[in-house]
Amino acid sequence: MKARFVACVALSVIAVAVLPAQELGFSFIGPRLNFTFGFPIPSGADVELSLPVAPTARGPVAAVLALGAGFEDQYFLRDALTGAPVAPADELVYQAANAQWDLGLRVPLLGGQDPRLLEAFAAWRGRYDHRFNDFSTTVFEDARGLFGNALLVGLAYSGSGADSRRVKSGLDAEWSLEWSPAGFSNVEADHLRLNAQARYFMPLFSTGRDDLNLFSAYLASFASVDWAAGTDIPLHVLQSFGGRGLRSGLGGSVRGYASKSYDAATKAVANLELRLLGPAMFELPWFMPLVYGFYDAGFYHGLPESAGQEDADGFIASAGGGFALDLFDFAYAGISAGVLLPGGDALFPVYVPDGETFFFSVEFLLHF
Repeated sequence: MKARFVACVALSVIAVAVLPAQELGFSFIGPRLNFTFGFPIPSGADVELSLPVAPTARGPVAAVLALGAGFEDQYFLRDALTGAPVAPADELVYQAANAQWDLGLRVPLLGGQDPRLLEAFAAWRGRYDHRFNDFSTTVFEDARGLFGNALLVGLAYSGSGADSRRVKSGLDAEWSLEWSPAGFSNVEADHLRLNAQARYFMPLFSTGRDDLNLFSAYLASFASVDWAAGTDIPLHVLQSFGGRGLRSGLGGSVRGYASKSYDAATKAVANLELRLLGPAMFELPWFMPLVYGFYDAGFYHGLPESAGQEDADGFIASAGGGFALDLFDFAYAGISAGVLLPGGDALFPVYVPDGETFFFSVEFLLHF
């Protein structure tokens, strides 16, 4: 397994090394953070490289390599012997080394000023997980690690942007299919995942004489629907929303609920925020305070490999607000607080055994 992993990464690095540097595009997607000691320690990153490989009437076809690696703290909120969901506990926290890569093509479908407004994409997706724990592999064979491969195809619409005052507007949307049949991984694992997601931003107002005294507001929203099937769906599929960039599952996407909880095969989430920006602090236009209010809601159905909970379903939500410091639209640091609104969720007493609905957290990234 390790030899296959090293060979795949080496081939990817060699392919990038021989590309013409003057045409190579580079994007920093974001950092990986480890919270083992209660505060964030940078422990990895995700980046993307792109290169035009063929001209078309609608714009260039691009070869794309997305790379990510990190050493992160994780939760496994299942009983290792039965698969039943369990409450967060210190003994369920473990460290995990992860590397993943997407190597493929992006094909423009609309021409004009921005050929990437609508594009098709296809990629070979590789993933390596080494989980430093001693959990049983009776229920989830990938509980201690995985080397897997998948095919990812889809469509993406990129229509959002931000003005000079960082007020966002427009719509981004993506539809994708991810397929990894039996035999594509080093353990018993297979899955087919369909995902649809969208972000929409609507400006409300912006006032002030200059970049230092500005005060602006806009609505921000995100929604995603994720469906997975297979005889042995890997943990990272159950614990995330799919697409080109994986997003936390319901535990995390609905703020206040434990990370990695509600690791369902079918899940949906909707997030709504009112964001207030400015004025700039210390007469530095790049040092911007951000105040926001939020409402998150999610639905789940089906916890595979869970004793007595295979068909569990429920609705969860939370509401609250937060404050963050926006540094160049790149780094964010702040706090958020709110209340859990579990509705008719049967698993709420499992994941929140003390019934406490108030939550407070330190934030280091925007939610979406």
